[in-house]
Amino acid sequence: MSSYIFETIEFKNQYPVNTFIASIQSSSFHWHYEYELIVVLKGSITISVSPKPITLYQGDVILVNSKTVHEIKSEDKNICMILQLDPALFKKENNDNVYYRFYLNSVVNEEPIKKEYNYFVKKVAGIVLLTLQQDKKSCYRLRAEIYGLIADLFEYVQYDMHLKTEQSDTDAAMLMKIIDYLKDNMSEEDVVNRLYKEIGMGEKTVYRYLKEHVGISLKEMLDTLRVNEAKKLLKNTNKSIGCIIDECGFGSENTFYRLFKKNAGLTPNEYRQQKIDMEESPKLKGYLDFEQSEAKRILLKILEDKK
Repeated sequence: MSSYIFETIEFKNQYPVNTFIASIQSSSFHWHYEYELIVVLKGSITISVSPKPITLYQGDVILVNSKTVHEIKSEDKNICMILQLDPALFKKENNDNVYYRFYLNSVVNEEPIKKEYNYFVKKVAGIVLLTLQQDKKSCYRLRAEIYGLIADLFEYVQYDMHLKTEQSDTDAAMLMKIIDYLKDNMSEEDVVNRLYKEIGMGEKTVYRYLKEHVGISLKEMLDTLRVNEAKKLLKNTNKSIGCIIDECGFGSENTFYRLFKKNAGLTPNEYRQQKIDMEESPKLKGYLDFEQSEAKRILLKILEDKK
C-alpha cells in the first residue's frame, strides 16, 4: 500500500471526526477510509472524482465517499471547511458488513436531495465551530450534532447500499498501482506503454477504468503527477529548469511551461519566486491567523442566515 495516495487520518479521543479549515492549493491523488464533506467558504476548488472533474464555488458542498480516490487543486485563493467522518459511525452493529455510498454534490446534482444544500452547509459549519470550543458541554453537543448529521444523510440524501467485498479494495489497489507506477517512472519516455504491460490492461481498458474512477484520462493523470513533482522540486531544491524537465519527463521546455502554467496559473520561475517570497517576507507571517478569523466570520454568517 502506497503512502503516496493513502491518507491516514487521526481523530481526537472525544469524537471520531476530524475537522479543519484550510486554503487548498493542491492535493495529489489520494484516498482514505473516512467519508469527507467539503464546503467552499470562499473562492473555488476543482476536485477530480468520479465521474468527472468538477469545480466548486463559494457555498458549494460535496461528500467524497469512503475509499474514493480524488485530487483537489485550485488556481485562486480559497477557504474551505472539511469534515472527515469515521466509517464506523455509519454502522448499525459492530459486525455490520454494509457499505454506503451517498450522492451529495451541489454542483452535479445527479441525485436530487430532499433538503436544500445550504441545510448541510449549515450543519457542517455548526460542527466545525463546536470543535473550536474546548468545554465539556460543547463536546457532548458535538457528538449529538455528528449523529444528527449522519441521520440527515440517511433521511435526505440518495444513497446506495453494498455488501463489502474485495472488489472495492481491488479497485483502490489498482488505482494505487497505476499512480505509483507513473510517479516512479515519469521520466521514462515510454512510460505509458510500459504501464499497460505492467498492469496487464490495454489502452482502451485503462481509459475507461480511469474515467470511471477518477474522471480523467491517463494523459491528464500523468501530466498532473509531473506538474506536482515539478512543484516539489521548484519549492524544495535549487535544481535548474532543464534538470526538472528531464526528471519529470516533460520532453520539451515548451511542453513543461504550457502544462505548468495551465495547472498552477504561474510560470515555473514565478512559482519558485513566490515560494521564496512567502518564506522570506515578514508581512506574511500573520496570513494564516487572518484567514482563520475570516473563516470564523463566514461560518457565523452562515449560521445566522435564516434561509
